[in-house]
Amino acid sequence: MTELSRRRFLRGTLNGGVVTVALPFLNCFLNENGTALASGVPIPMRFGTWQWGLGMSEAIFVPKKTGPNFDLPAEIEMLAPIQKHINLYTNFHVFKDAAPNLCHHSGWVVLRSGVAPMTRENRPGETIDVTVARKIGNSTRFRSLSATATGDVRDSYSYENGNSVTTPEWSPIRFYQRLFGAGFQDPNAETFTPDPAV
Repeated sequence: MTELSRRRFLRGTLNGGVVTVALPFLNCFLNENGTALASGVPIPMRFGTWQWGLGMSEAIFVPKKTGPNFDLPAEIEMLAPIQKHINLYTNFHVFKDAAPNLCHHSGWVVLRSGVAPMTRENRPGETIDVTVARKIGNSTRFRSLSATATGDVRDSYSYENGNSVTTPEWSPIRFYQRLFGAGFQDPNAETFTPDPAV
């Protein structure tokens, strides 16, 4: 199996669906063991999710074995190098209470917000990525990053409430430029100062 490079990760992620993801550090930012920033400061915690609605086959995606040494079926075998650092959740069942079953909508809204929508326009609570970002994302350059593979910024699986949708980036080039273009600073540089406005 080939190594999971940053380029392959981005290419696979952006072709796979809507994504909210925090990217790993470049090796040049880490100490010799890769366990802390070169400055000695602990590595910030990261949380990433992706939505792949109706895009997988259970036989080749869902592991047969659970626990810390779960197996990696064909569609997820590329996660082997980082397996010990991830939790994989599958086989969710959505309980929608009295809400109607809105095909291709109810499932992802309940899974990401915990609340069943009454209409397609209804986004009844913040999504899990926003909840986690509020807790762990305040000391990072970007509290949250979101991308879509559809080319339509309206296709977002991340929102703070029904009126505040996280706008995803649809261009892989612009996504890369946002991360590593103007304003990018080496977090281990002696002159590094986090920008609280970002």
